[in-house]
Amino acid sequence: MKNITLIGASHSAIRNFTKEGNIVNIVEPITSNLELLDKFFDSTKLNKYHLALGSSDGKISINLSLSWDSHSLFTMKEDFDYYWEIVKQTGDTEVVNINTWDTFTKNNNLTNIDVCLMDVEGAEGDILRHMTINKPKELYVSHYHSNIFKGVDTKEELLELMIKLGYKDIEELEEELHGYLR
Repeated sequence: MKNITLIGASHSAIRNFTKEGNIVNIVEPITSNLELLDKFFDSTKLNKYHLALGSSDGKISINLSLSWDSHSLFTMKEDFDYYWEIVKQTGDTEVVNINTWDTFTKNNNLTNIDVCLMDVEGAEGDILRHMTINKPKELYVSHYHSNIFKGVDTKEELLELMIKLGYKDIEELEEELHGYLR
């Protein structure tokens, strides 16, 4: 049994990891997304944390979109070619609590994380910059958000951050970087 942390509620990842009997921690800031989890998954198999992770501790406004999986701390680029009309931001926001990785893992006694999947619509670099303790042994970081949102880290910048954190054997998958802490 592994200790898995999902930052951003990926339904396919939740489905896969809960089938295997793992401990699954989900960090999700958007209230309606947490409510969806209760409809589709056995909540007794999930540890849910209603907050965002990023570069500070406190409160922050998240830009909402029409799609449940495209809310972001960042604003979409004006020239972004909306591959689906539904990802457009609505102009509405939701104010949520935010923690750094270090504060989150320390406050919740998450000291032995086997796998972490991070798909947070552009905040991946902010989280990595504030990851000094309780680093996951295996890390997946989505890298495609710089095509969509203003001011987010590129794939190359995320790779550099992972290397600085001590991750090795980093490979590029379709939409994410994957590495191991050795």
